[in-house]
This record gives sequence, C-alpha cells and structure tokens, in this order.
Amino acid sequence: MEKTLIEKKLFSKEECEKIKSYANLKVRVVPIYHNEYDGQGSRMLSDSLEWNNPKYDWVYNRIKDWIDTLNLNIDNLGWEMVLCHYSKGCYFKPHIDDVMRGTEGEIERKRYFTIGVQLSDKDEYDGGELQFETADGVRTMKQDVGYVWIADKHLHWVNEITSGIRWSIQIFLEQDAMKE
Repeated sequence: MEKTLIEKKLFSKEECEKIKSYANLKVRVVPIYHNEYDGQGSRMLSDSLEWNNPKYDWVYNRIKDWIDTLNLNIDNLGWEMVLCHYSKGCYFKPHIDDVMRGTEGEIERKRYFTIGVQLSDKDEYDGGELQFETADGVRTMKQDVGYVWIADKHLHWVNEITSGIRWSIQIFLEQDAMKE
C-alpha cells in the first residue's frame, strides 16, 4: 500500500501570524528513536495548545475540513496542536513519529498520521527543510507560508536552521483520532 504524503495551501500569511501569536513558548527537548536512541534528538521552543479552547476552532475546522476530503478514516484531530519555533542551530534527526518507551525502540503509543502547518515563509530562515524518505527518494516539502501536509509512517527530518526562525505546527493523530 502506498504511503500518504499530501500537502496543500490552507492558510494565508496573516492567518499564520495570528496562529503564532497564540504561543507561550517553552524549551522542549525531544528524544527520538530510529535505529538507536538519542535523548537529545532535537531542542526547540514550543507550546502545546489544546483544541478545547474555542479561540482555536477556526484552525481546527480549516484543517479538519481538508482532511475529510482525503478519506483517510480520521475522526478528529486529537487533543492538541504543538506550535514549534526553530531558531539557528535547531534540527530534527531522522525519525518516525511514534512515541517510544525507554531506549530499546519499543512503541508506547502509535501515531497513525502527523499533520504539519508551515507558519513561516521560506525567506524568513535558511536551512530547516522538512524532508521525507519516500519510495521515489527524498522529498522536500514546500516551505511556503500556509502549507499544510499530512503523512503516515515516513522517515522524516528537519535540517539544521542556519539563520532566522522557522515556525510550524505539528498535530499527532493516535488511535483516539481514528474512526472505529
């Protein structure tokens, strides 16, 4: 079965600025596991924004309406969006988005899909390309402000930011987001 990797422009630059204004950023260190465990897989600033705040309904509805057109058996967008702020030196090593337990690569929580929103335009930073390993080779996602993507089990990474700031959203869909 072919893997899912789809992107589409859904938000304007002004809407992306509004989304960024919601952030109350905190340092976040994200351990990753792919072939080996790395307790310092990435370091960035981020904020987890729960969907139960009516202020975010317009973001949820815009993404959910698009997702519904894709027929991917998705019921909802989980319980939060993670607003990410990558500055110079930030990166993400190659990984798959499951939540791992310990250092042995055992899956604690399976993620069925990840949705991302590009909140910065490509001229606001250097480096920072989001790349996916596909059957056809490496695919670099669009770096234009307002693009949204959805992917399932692809190995992916973010190259190091060499200058500027890259903003994005990640939404992780686990079992509770899938239709029965």
